[in-house]
Amino acid sequence: MRLCAAQDNQRSPWESRIDMACSNGEQAMSWELVTENAGWAGRSAMGVLSFEGKMWIMGGRAGAAENFRLLNDVWSSTDGAVWQNVIAASRWAPRMRFGYVVFNQKIWVLGGVAMVNGEEVVTNSVYSTSNGERWDEVRANGDSCTGLVCLDDSPSSSNNNMWAPRHSMVVLSYSGRIWVLSGVGGLASTEQASDDDFVQDVWSSTDGVDWSRVAFSPPWGNRRAVVGTVHQLRMYVLAESRHYRYYYNVWGSGNGIDWTEPAQACSVTGQPLGSALVMQAGMVVVAAAHELSRDQPVRFWVTEEIGAEFNGQFKLARGQAGEGPRREEARHVVFNSKLWQLGGACADCGLSAA
Repeated sequence: MRLCAAQDNQRSPWESRIDMACSNGEQAMSWELVTENAGWAGRSAMGVLSFEGKMWIMGGRAGAAENFRLLNDVWSSTDGAVWQNVIAASRWAPRMRFGYVVFNQKIWVLGGVAMVNGEEVVTNSVYSTSNGERWDEVRANGDSCTGLVCLDDSPSSSNNNMWAPRHSMVVLSYSGRIWVLSGVGGLASTEQASDDDFVQDVWSSTDGVDWSRVAFSPPWGNRRAVVGTVHQLRMYVLAESRHYRYYYNVWGSGNGIDWTEPAQACSVTGQPLGSALVMQAGMVVVAAAHELSRDQPVRFWVTEEIGAEFNGQFKLARGQAGEGPRREEARHVVFNSKLWQLGGACADCGLSAA
């Protein structure tokens, strides 16, 4: 079955290129509710990952939009049903929309929108932990920024250059380095951000202290990398058009410098993307509801053949996958060979569900 069919999808008002849109497939996916009350406070825009045989959830935003609070607690679970509060208040400031990754046998928290001295700020601070309870400040927030580069007087750093504060970036562990790609430079959410808020550069580090800007302007141009993952020994991101929201093209790289679009790639369209993950040797892209139209179902875009060489093609999974968890800024993780969705914001659901 052909995955993509030629359609009249012009990439932007300024480009003549016509993309092929990814089409429907046959793979079925569905949800199973594990718990409606996981113990931790209902939240969205938090960090979720798998580490040392457990699922972990940390930080995020709790409460209604007009009366929310930011969090810095950490919880873990071996089964998704019973959760343990590892620490009520971490060393890092309460924050949301931050980057998170497992690297060098540690959990890392990077950047995001933080509450500092009663004020929301966009940060580029970096913290790490080996057990979820004791956190080390790897790099403090840098205040002296010019454009996309900040100067930091960290005594442990031999290179004062640091990526500028941002949130909603892609953070990956690849080839012995942490990678920070794109993001949003202002306080506005990704839904409300203007074109000028989008950041496109690529940075990497072997220790979280010394950072190098690998690419100032990646070839996806003035798009923003929204989600990403490591698949078949390459990094992949799906970048959103600045001109057509919820219109994504896939780009891959083996070194963080040279990025290319797979020759047969198709475009994923229709609603915001929540995650890109690897499951059973294939890539899964999760499209979630957004704040303006929360009645949209959760959708899955999956690679064509498990284990086959990735050619940039996805197909839309069928089934009732979106009947339940239609939530804004939920988070997803692969744990125990299953794809999990945790938390998220909606008008009439339990925000601490898994």
